[in-house]
Amino acid sequence: MKNILHKIVFTLFTLSFAGNIHAQLNINHWLNAGREQIDKDNTVAIEYFSKLIKFIPDLDEAYYLRAYSKYSLKDYVGALQDINTAIKIKGGNSYYYILRGEIKSRMYNVRGAREDFNKAVMLKATNTEAYLRRGLNGLMLGLNDEAIQDFNIAITLNKNNDNAFLYRGMAYQAKKDYYMALCDFDKAIQLNPFDAENYFRRGRNYLEEKKYNEALADFNQTIKLDSTHTPAYYSRALTRDELKDSLGALIDLNRVLKLDPENALAYFVRAELRVRFKDINGALDDYDKVIEINPNNIYTYFNRGIVYHTLKKYKKAISDYTTAINLNSNFVAAYYNRSIALRAIGDMYNAEKDYKTAARINKERNESGFEEKLDSTNLAKIIDFKADFERGNVKESSNSLAGITPAPAYGIVCISKTDFENKKYTNTNVLEKINNQILGEERLIVSNTAIDNIYDQLNSWLAEFENLSENENNATRLLSRSVIKAQLQDYNGALSDCDLVIKLKPDWAVAYFLRSYVLFEYIMLMQNVSSKESDFFFIGENGNKLPSSVKGNPDFTQVISDLETSIQHDSSFIYTYFNLANVLVETKTFDKAIYYYSKVIAIDPNFAQAYFNRGLLYIFTNKKEEGCSDISKAGELGIKSAYNIMGKYCNEK
Repeated sequence: MKNILHKIVFTLFTLSFAGNIHAQLNINHWLNAGREQIDKDNTVAIEYFSKLIKFIPDLDEAYYLRAYSKYSLKDYVGALQDINTAIKIKGGNSYYYILRGEIKSRMYNVRGAREDFNKAVMLKATNTEAYLRRGLNGLMLGLNDEAIQDFNIAITLNKNNDNAFLYRGMAYQAKKDYYMALCDFDKAIQLNPFDAENYFRRGRNYLEEKKYNEALADFNQTIKLDSTHTPAYYSRALTRDELKDSLGALIDLNRVLKLDPENALAYFVRAELRVRFKDINGALDDYDKVIEINPNNIYTYFNRGIVYHTLKKYKKAISDYTTAINLNSNFVAAYYNRSIALRAIGDMYNAEKDYKTAARINKERNESGFEEKLDSTNLAKIIDFKADFERGNVKESSNSLAGITPAPAYGIVCISKTDFENKKYTNTNVLEKINNQILGEERLIVSNTAIDNIYDQLNSWLAEFENLSENENNATRLLSRSVIKAQLQDYNGALSDCDLVIKLKPDWAVAYFLRSYVLFEYIMLMQNVSSKESDFFFIGENGNKLPSSVKGNPDFTQVISDLETSIQHDSSFIYTYFNLANVLVETKTFDKAIYYYSKVIAIDPNFAQAYFNRGLLYIFTNKKEEGCSDISKAGELGIKSAYNIMGKYCNEK
């Protein structure tokens, strides 16, 4: 479905901020700079609006625009927070309620959304978009006649609005008034012949009327205008199948799955086609994928059971029929098929029991037979069409964040004096006292990202430290040598130097911090080597002398002890708390890890990685509301990957 909000956002405001001309121009500059990034790079837009909000916390326009950017990135939690703030500051703007209603719709609060659309209409009775949105909301609630009334008003307000005709056509289509729907779709196309959605909806109308050639022409035109329109490829697949072009249908379904690899409906229909093509293994793979995406899809178990049944794999068929029955205890066809499969393996008692159960349910329903039509057309009516093509119908495991990497621990790394002075890297001021004592060309910074193209320079600096004497005057240089060795993955050498520094400076918090980081990285590396059975990692000249903590099961006792000691000597070093939280996650001490991430945030409310990791941990431990709020904040503070997580884990019903 088309999004009309982008037509509003750029022309909405005349700035009303009271201040001098210079300040007003600056505000306009930031607002316009952010607007220019909307729908190009919404993460950049958010950065602009966040800077404005930081300096002008009561600027409602900035909250509105940032809410729209977050909404576009599917961060509905953060978007709702921002639009609520905008409404609190200035509650009389109709457009604010339109956006909030749209956000609530995406969060499945459809009735709450209707309240906002009603408010938008009340505030501005001539707001065409308010009627359009309330009309669409009516369609979602099954209030088709009320939706048509709203679209009628929208058309009265603007006779050239193709969306109004498009949506009214959809309302007529929902009422099965295909003639009136067709008239509106024709009008929408007349007003805007370059909008793919107009052709797509008319094609769906033709498909409902079984006018397959006309439907095919419209889906072709949709795809010509928008080559990524997955619903059009799917609908064209259904149309081609009706026209006996099964190969063309299969090609279209393959295209859907290339564009949207998590589309359960497309896998289901492709499995049916593959059965016809005698590609049984392919069909089973597709049914497996549907179950992976949507483990409660009853018809997939039933159909897969039929495939196993035809292969005479009766036990597997019985298992699938049983799952279908567990999901729906009145599934007549599943009882009937299971009775046949049970009979095939000689279990006559249970076969007869299933047969009688099927007969009883069948009689109660006053049905004429046992068969249930379970083709893709019926399935499409059961599975939310919009959900599969806008959300992918993705399975969300309650305690799994597969494929998502948390922000890594912070360490100390060497960079050149030139890069340090030019502030090429962040976090260059946290080791100021140490760097003031360094006489060479290296400087130390805190970082949790790799420094590129520095290998030769590191080796050059290391050569200068070769004959260091082990005395207190050289503690800083020994610390630098340890850092360099760790960057070169000579973890044994780095740990030895850390031990020397701690011996010379037993109250030096940074030395404990560094040793904990080196040992943690060493343990994680060795776990990686062990899991991959690899032997190509360079771990130093004494690599065969592994500390007990990196042998067998990982032991983080020393890592945690060093971090706690570092905190005792310097409770203000924020990265120690962050690293301690990361280590506690590895030990599955989740509550304590959350405590330390929270400690980081209390010290620095803008520490994005702490919000990110705490948010992931909350989601992992089934505290989705808190987790999504944190992930939203991390995105707001600049972690772009946060929005992928919002879309995947925070927006399901």
